[in-house]
Amino acid sequence: MDILTEVEALADRVSIIRLGEIVQTGTLEDLRAQTHVSISAVLERRPDAAGALEVLDEVRLDEHNRLTAAVAPDQVNAAMAALEPYGMSRLTVSPASLEDLFLREYAEGQGAAETAKSVAAEGSR
Repeated sequence: MDILTEVEALADRVSIIRLGEIVQTGTLEDLRAQTHVSISAVLERRPDAAGALEVLDEVRLDEHNRLTAAVAPDQVNAAMAALEPYGMSRLTVSPASLEDLFLREYAEGQGAAETAKSVAAEGSR
């Protein structure tokens, strides 16, 4: 078992620290509410309309109708309703893990750092 899985199982509250500063703190439930839920499903029929699954983000649908997507936590019911007309032989809905939350914070921080470097470089010209 890795350390983040242990923290998920044992901690009441967590804080994510980046560059010596707390960037997120709260219960795991509170932190998960700020990010997407992962959905995977095997559909019986392929969606035929381009906007049929617009409630979903990061949609990937392979040639065997295996779908993976992300959805905001408050849109899970809407996502199920959008998928229902296509039939589902399998469905998995998974909240973000602590590792997912941690990696998201560091990816966002990396993007902000790159933007700051770019702006600083432009300003020094």
